[in-house]
Amino acid sequence: MQDEYRYLIFIITAAFLWGIGDFFSKLSVSALGPWQAAFVRSAFFLPIVLIYVLSNKDFTFTVDSTSIYPILAGAFIGLGIILSRLSLSIYEVSIVKPIQRLSILITVILSVFFLNEKIGKIKAVGVAMAVAAFFFLYPVNSRLLHFTIGHIYLIGLVLALGLSTVFLRVGILKKGVNYTRFFRSLIQTVIIFSAFFILYGLTSISISLNPNLIYPALNGILGAFAFILFCRGLENVGASTAKPMMVLATITTVTLGVLLLNESLFLSKMIGILLAILAVIFLSYRSD
Repeated sequence: MQDEYRYLIFIITAAFLWGIGDFFSKLSVSALGPWQAAFVRSAFFLPIVLIYVLSNKDFTFTVDSTSIYPILAGAFIGLGIILSRLSLSIYEVSIVKPIQRLSILITVILSVFFLNEKIGKIKAVGVAMAVAAFFFLYPVNSRLLHFTIGHIYLIGLVLALGLSTVFLRVGILKKGVNYTRFFRSLIQTVIIFSAFFILYGLTSISISLNPNLIYPALNGILGAFAFILFCRGLENVGASTAKPMMVLATITTVTLGVLLLNESLFLSKMIGILLAILAVIFLSYRSD
């Protein structure tokens, strides 16, 4: 049990790092736009992960039928990032963020049915609290009642992110953590770069020293370390537990927004933070 709690600490630390990274993501999207921000973030994210993986002596490059799982994990997260950008071109972040977090339910359901992970009553309450917390932290408005192409983007986003975590977990179990880190980060970056080049072309890349580049750079650096830690935790923590704990990332982002950007701390946000904290407590509970 001590070992499992140690791995939970990796997950929780990753969530906080992702939360800080998401704060810089907000700044970078405002300064550079969503696609340029995603491109620069990926340019910093990939080298850090690859250097870390290749510096480990236990990394071996082999290709077999199980290699498909880390590749699919990268493909779905790359697709999810693209769909997130397309969704943000139609809806505000206050709509996209909570809908995006419904991917928790996809991960939990698939983990129960296909990975034989156990969901007890207490853990189920924790999952429900985690999902509810997002809707308090990011209230959804009535624009969703009018069907547009954005609904297809949002549905695809939820499915892609939910599937990505499941394949990440299977990849780690089947091929090992470093092999999965390598292919997930590589495929993810290739997809994002390809989408950027298709939309803007090679001539759109500017290497001018824009001070705003620091925001997506920090987002990529923090995201890389968060991903490394998350994979470490996912070795021994089920996807149905790890994924809902990402609610801590949103707490971190919202708190930094209130403290550093003078965003308002409404009662709904306070309720969301409380629900998120309770969710982590419930998800960390072990009956054995």
